[in-house]
Amino acid sequence: MSKDKEFRIEIKMRNNLLIRARERGGLSCAMAADKIGVSYTLLNGYESLRRSPLNARSGAYWKSSAVKVATYYGFLPDYFWPDMVLLVKTPSIVRELNVDEAKRLTPYQHHALPTPEEVVEKQELHDAIGIVLEGLDTFLGLRNASIIRKRYGLGCDKLTVFEISKEFGLSKVRVRTIETNALLKIKRSKNKLLKPFLEN
Repeated sequence: MSKDKEFRIEIKMRNNLLIRARERGGLSCAMAADKIGVSYTLLNGYESLRRSPLNARSGAYWKSSAVKVATYYGFLPDYFWPDMVLLVKTPSIVRELNVDEAKRLTPYQHHALPTPEEVVEKQELHDAIGIVLEGLDTFLGLRNASIIRKRYGLGCDKLTVFEISKEFGLSKVRVRTIETNALLKIKRSKNKLLKPFLEN
């Protein structure tokens, strides 16, 4: 009896010529579709090879939408849809793999469990960070400490100045001012717990 395979991979083929032309213009698929004057579904279908650019019903070889897309990028349809691309009938391939086959395809790494010493060290570091963050609240005030935490991802997700300004109802300039003043205050302080915060 054969052993079940542990992995399944799916390879999706896409029209790289068409995608690169769009990316050179710095456009998302939706933005490009809007500029070209075609639907997102149509352009995405051309890029993902799920939609044929060929006109099966009339005497014209190319669909008018394919000509429109190619013309927008400054090429003829033959450039984006050479014969090899037109021959693709199934744009995705699914295969099941066992562990040995997967190791040959990917940079597979064995992750060892942490040693007891590493667990203790990680817990001590976590506790020390907690003490520093509590000190930050006292030292800077709750709002300013919260802004610094969110700006640098200390115990939470790192946010941009724009995201913080929206969350706190402040201008971006005010958030930057709070950040600058808080960092100067920490730098000038003699608080040994807070100074390592500035070294990174």
